[in-house]
Amino acid sequence: VESRAAAFSAPPAGCMELAGMDPEKASEVGEVLLGKRPGRGSDDEITVYKSMGHAVEDLAASGLVYREAKARGAGSTVEL
Repeated sequence: VESRAAAFSAPPAGCMELAGMDPEKASEVGEVLLGKRPGRGSDDEITVYKSMGHAVEDLAASGLVYREAKARGAGSTVEL
């Protein structure tokens, strides 16, 4: 999550999708990037990115994911 405090606040400010999840099991994007908390530990774990409305962070994250997927030959092209 971008901000544990914001994401786990009561709706409508917080995220209903995270209801029932232990906030301490969630890592903020910055914590992972700075090496303060681990990201995924194995291929069996999943990553959920819950954007809290900061468009510039969404843009940066999507660019990173796109470049990494392209480098790995992952993903599919969808014609719109």
